[in-house]
Order: sequence, then structure tokens, then C-alpha cells
Amino acid sequence: MEKIQILIVNDSEEARNQLRNILEEEQEFRIVGEAENGEEAQNKARRLLPDIILMDDEMPGVDGITATEKITLNDPLVSVIIISMFSSPEYLKRAMTAGAREYLVAPVVGQELVETVKRVNYAEKMRRHHSIVQKKSLTKEPQIITVFGSKGGVGKTTLCVNLAAHLAYKEKAKVVLVDLDLQFGDIPVFFNVVPRKSIAELVQEKGKMNFQLINNYLITHASKVKILPAPTKPEYAELV
Repeated sequence: MEKIQILIVNDSEEARNQLRNILEEEQEFRIVGEAENGEEAQNKARRLLPDIILMDDEMPGVDGITATEKITLNDPLVSVIIISMFSSPEYLKRAMTAGAREYLVAPVVGQELVETVKRVNYAEKMRRHHSIVQKKSLTKEPQIITVFGSKGGVGKTTLCVNLAAHLAYKEKAKVVLVDLDLQFGDIPVFFNVVPRKSIAELVQEKGKMNFQLINNYLITHASKVKILPAPTKPEYAELV
């Protein structure tokens, strides 16, 4: 089992020992280091890469709030839990603004500390997971599916329409159906839509082709399929 890596930051050796004694009773935790002030905490956070930092807010030199802000800016994946003698909303707000994930008021009860560390670590794992999933979905490579028939009347348009509708509705994919039967394309008829623009007008656009420009020529059907129609008249095929 992968253990939760914890850095303890407090200018009081007695306080550090108390926290260590509580945490060492849990097999899920591993104390990777201790620091006596904010500056030392920043250095050890960079070197040890803990999952959780238990940070005292009142320390000489660089205080815990300042250290938290610098640490979380440098490494947004680390989770800081502020432990403070003060319970006022003002202190809580300062801690959260600095980037802390949780705020505990000292003296901390053992079970409260253990549950807080586990909860904060779990929440951070979920954030990372969702971030990775989102990035994968955003960077997914597009696929091009070509349907071709050697002669008319074999059902290629029917196949295209049904395939596009299935991908858009059932698979929740973003689908653009491009009708390249330039003289007799009738995909809009199958979707019961009337095109005002077509690929013939699109290729006449001057300047660099981009997504926004192409999107202006697409018809969005109720099935969420987007259609780029063939020219509305056979003679316009020569323009493409």
C-alpha cells in the first residue's frame, strides 16, 4: 500500500513530537521530515515532495501562512493543513487564500488529525484523477471515417447518416458529417434540414481556414450531428 508522505512544520519540538506520535500509529502514514520554520519548510517541501504538510501558522521568520502560499505556488499538488491557535474567520480566510486545504484549531485531537489527513489526501487524489481524465478527453485525437461507394444507389448515404447519428447520440462523440458527393449530395435531405451555406461557399473564403470559420458553415441537427453540406447546385461543384 502506498503511504501518505507527511512533512511536519512547527517551531516547537514538543508540538512536533506530539503530532509525530499521533501519526506514527497509522500504518498509512510516513513522516518524511520535520521543519522548524517556514523557510526550512519550503526547502524540505521541494526536496522531499510530501503529499501532506502539517503547518503551524505562527513561527518566527517566515510564518506558516507565507510559507503555505509559496509552497502551493511552487507545487500545486502538495496539500497543506494549517494548525493554528486561532479560530477566528479572519485567520481561516487567510489560510484558505494562501492555498491551504484544511484548517485545524490546536490542540488537535488525535482522531481528528488522522481523519483530516486522510480526507485531504483523498480529495487531492480525486482532483488529480479528474484533471488527468479531463486532459485526456481534451487531447483525444480526432478520427476520420470515410464511406465510399463505387456507384450510386448502394446505400452509402444511409450508412453515413445512421453512423453519424449513432456516434453523436449513443457514443456522445462530437461528429461532423462532410458531404463530398459534390454534384448530387443529399445528406441534408436525410436529416430534414435546409442548408443555407455549403462547402462551395466555404472554399471561397479568403484567408486562413480555422475552426471558427468552418463552424459557421455547419448545420447542427437535433441529433447533435454537425453537417457540412455538398453544393446546393451541381454546377457549383466546380468551385470546390
